[in-house]
Amino acid sequence: MLVMNSLGERVKAVMRTKGVVVDDICTLTGKKQPTISSYLTGRTFPNEDFFEALIKLVPEINLHYIITGIGEPYFSESNLKKKVAELESREKQLTDTIIRMGSMLGTGGVSQGDRSKYRGVFNSGNCIVKHTVINTPWFA
Repeated sequence: MLVMNSLGERVKAVMRTKGVVVDDICTLTGKKQPTISSYLTGRTFPNEDFFEALIKLVPEINLHYIITGIGEPYFSESNLKKKVAELESREKQLTDTIIRMGSMLGTGGVSQGDRSKYRGVFNSGNCIVKHTVINTPWFA
């Protein structure tokens, strides 16, 4: 595999392979061509809009590879299924931890039936704090 040292080189390689042009990214981000070019040359680091546009244009793109150069440029279907399974397993572990911590803290925890109610809370990085606040009487 050819080693590409910069984020811009990796993005340009994906764009060439998938037939994506700068104008496609401009349309999705609302940014002008010089801004996108500055991302591709490495003068500036792209913001979230740029990466969201890449995902819309190339859904199988591996952003970890694009940003770090580690791994493969694209997820295969089997890799995606494996990643989804890993995330679901991690979500269950976090939910179980919140249930245990809630019962230790005396907040009542989250019952097994309430798991779906708290989906997505884990993305915040403050899941335990949010859980505790939800179960505090003055926020009920």
